[in-house]
Order: sequence, then structure tokens, then C-alpha cells
Amino acid sequence: MIKQPLSNSLAGIVCCVALVLAAQAQAPDSGGTNVVPRSAKPGPPMLLGTSVMSQPENHLVKSLGFSHAQTDSDHLAVNEPEPCRWDWTNADAGLAAMQVAGLKWQYFPHFHWPPEWYRQSGKFVPLIGLRSNRKLAAMSPWSPDIVPWFEHCYSALAQHYGRGNDKIYALYLGIHGDFGETIFPMGWHPDEKKRFGDNGTGMPDFWCGDEQARNDFRRRVHAQYGTVSRLNAAWGTRFKDFAQVDYPPAASQPGAGFINTPEGRRYWLDFINWYYDSMTRFTSEVCRIARHYFPAALLEIPVGGGSENVMYGQDTTALPKIARQYGVHVRSTHGGYAPFPEGYAAMIKRIATPCKIYGVPHWLEPPGAVTPEGEVSRIMEALSCGNFGFWDWGSNPVGAPNVFREYTNYFTREKPVVDVALFFP
Repeated sequence: MIKQPLSNSLAGIVCCVALVLAAQAQAPDSGGTNVVPRSAKPGPPMLLGTSVMSQPENHLVKSLGFSHAQTDSDHLAVNEPEPCRWDWTNADAGLAAMQVAGLKWQYFPHFHWPPEWYRQSGKFVPLIGLRSNRKLAAMSPWSPDIVPWFEHCYSALAQHYGRGNDKIYALYLGIHGDFGETIFPMGWHPDEKKRFGDNGTGMPDFWCGDEQARNDFRRRVHAQYGTVSRLNAAWGTRFKDFAQVDYPPAASQPGAGFINTPEGRRYWLDFINWYYDSMTRFTSEVCRIARHYFPAALLEIPVGGGSENVMYGQDTTALPKIARQYGVHVRSTHGGYAPFPEGYAAMIKRIATPCKIYGVPHWLEPPGAVTPEGEVSRIMEALSCGNFGFWDWGSNPVGAPNVFREYTNYFTREKPVVDVALFFP
């Protein structure tokens, strides 16, 4: 139910979606002959990607226009059970399935939850929750060994599959968090508690409790302010030297109140900017490493989270900028996250817009199961964003093949006509 008046443009979008849904509801259940025509000259076709499934399902999605499918590695463990001994069984099976189906293969590696032997080594620096003091089996992005570790992992991947794109057509770059997104772990993965117990499960927190992170924060503000007297004047603090500098109390103490003064706000803003920039900087390193080892592959980064909670550490404006530097696409996990146009006007456009500004190809991925009617709305989302590609979990197109047959002419890339702007102060 619409509870408040809409602008003419927004109302037009709603009416357009209603018409599309009505057409979908009247479509035949089989045969795929009722193709909806385009009223305007379409652009080049979108790429359609999905997940590796059974052989009949793989053949079905190929018939619907999908070009490639993805295999996920274990989200919470690296497939190196012993030093320099890798187990590619699951990945090899995904590649073989794609070769049988005549589709291209995409791989989604997760290297930030290292294997047990690495966690027992002196190199491992765990994530530590600033408020909860939980220690996770995931690596701190401030660890001095995390970049060499990712180099080690991508080198092994390239050694096994080669650096060309004949085997690995695309890589979905696992960065961090529960599922490899560009955020810190929030405890969403159902297997975290099973494997690591309550104290090893992510949760809403600032995951910068390790000493390497604190030292990096001190270096950052030292470079920013130069002298401790200038820092104290900006923050309203009384630190004697930079060795004493610490995070704002509101970050480290759950019950601490936010200091709502110009100095207190500056202290908080500097902390949040550093926290965001740390994840952006690490994402940039992963993009650099992946592009080095796979110069011809299509690379994507997963931009996730259901909101812009500052604890996520995700800067949706900065990420497309570094993606452009390495020729990487951005895949937002917010497709179908909320009903259209609610979702479109929120997180989707907040990510798609900087992608457009920086000329970075943008994709949408749904968070879970989507109904056939929801798939029609997802097509509208993709068109409205001028998307380069459309990615879907396999069960969705398998459960709604006629939607994809009926609206196949709408999977194209072109500049959308938008006459509404949303201002976020």
C-alpha cells in the first residue's frame, strides 16, 4: 500500500512495473513463445551469470541465455589442508560441469579464513572485536602477512588453472566478511558458530582490536595532523604523544556516549574514515593481485551488506574508484533485496551511481530465493541501473524459465532515462 504521494516520475516507474507484472502473469506456462518486444532500440546484450548446478539445470540456463556459472570455494576455510598441498576437487568439478554444458566457468575463492595450520603459525593475526573482544579465525586486514598470503593463494590458483581465461573465464574476488564481501564479518554465515563456537562467530562490532590495527590508526592520524598538539586541538583530547593515541570511546565501549561537539565529531569521523579506508585499501590489494595473476579474466568484487552501517567498513563510493584502476567489475548483492522501487532507490542506486561516474561495469545479485514475479522486478532494476550484467543463483532461473524466455529482449545494456534525483546529505 502506498501511504504517501509519489512524484509523477516515481509513480510512472511503479506503473511500469505493474504493467510488466501483469504481462508476466498472463504469459503461458510453457513453450516460451510469448516474447515481449522492445519499444525502443536496445543496446548490446547483458552478460548473464549463475551458479553451477546439475547437468540438466546447467543445460536449461544455457538455453535461457546464460553464458557462465560460478563455483564457490568453502567460505570459511582455504583449500590448502597442508602447506603447499592444495585440494582443487570441488573447483575442478565445477569446471568440468561447465565444459560438459558448453558454458564458461567462474570461480569465487575465499582466502581470508585461513586453514588450521596457518592459524597455528606465528604469522596469523586474527580479527579481534573492539567491543566484544572476540577473536575470529579470519585474518585481520592489518596483518603484515595478509597481502603475501593472498599472493601465495592466487599464485597457487594460477599454477593449477593457468593465467589465461580458457579455464577460469571470470573470478568473483573474495575479499572479507562472512561471505567474501567488502565488509567485516557480522555473523551471518550459518556455519561460523558450528565450526568456531560462539566466541568465534562474527557480530556487529568494530573489528580493529589487534595491535597492528591500532598502530596503523596511529600512523594514519600522525600523517594527517603532524603534531600531537594539532591532533588534540582537533579532537578535544589530551594525548601526550602519538603512542598514546587510541580509538574514540564510542567505538570501543558499547555504553559510551557519542561526544556531540565539533571536536568529538571530528574524532569520530577520522576514526570511521580510517576504518573505511582500511577495507578499501585491502580490496585494492586483492584486485591488484588477482589482475596480476589473471590478466585476461573478467574480475568482479562483491559489494554487500543490507545497509550502510559504519561497522561494515564498506565505502560504496571509494570501491568503484579502485575497481576502475584494475579493470574490475562491481557486483552488488542487493538485487531483489527490497521491493522495487524501494530497493532501487536505496542501496542499489547508492552503488550503481558511483559505478556510472567512474565508468565501472555494474552487476546485481540477489541475496536468496526470488519468486518469478520478483525476477521481473529484478530485470527492471538491472535496466534502470544500466547494468553490464545480471547474476542469479541457479534456483531462480530454473524456477522461472518462462520469465527469462518472455523478457529475453530486455537483457540489454543502455543508458536509462532518469529524471529523478535523490539527494543524500
